[in-house]
Amino acid sequence: MKSRWIVANLVIALLPGCRRSHVDSGRQASPDPIVGIYTQQRDRRNSLELRSDHSFVLSQGRAQVTGTYVIEGQTLQLRDSRGVLTQGRVDRGTLVDSEGHKWAR
Repeated sequence: MKSRWIVANLVIALLPGCRRSHVDSGRQASPDPIVGIYTQQRDRRNSLELRSDHSFVLSQGRAQVTGTYVIEGQTLQLRDSRGVLTQGRVDRGTLVDSEGHKWAR
């Protein structure tokens, strides 16, 4: 239950109103500087891996949530495998969730 709450908050912090900016008329997307593994500063047991294929893996202890992400400008949207959306923002290479918690590489 706690992991769902964390995922919901992360998703809420990272998603609103983004469009798929990584797909452009069938052209191959350029490498994303956002790709990597981020650790939550508040609880270092929580990590978020953003992959180059625009999938993500959120790990919270033994629990894992997977899905896809979209980034546009400074807004990051996550959609988990159940379709739950969340959003946050990118601030100088750090992710900030809806509760203001920072996730750094």
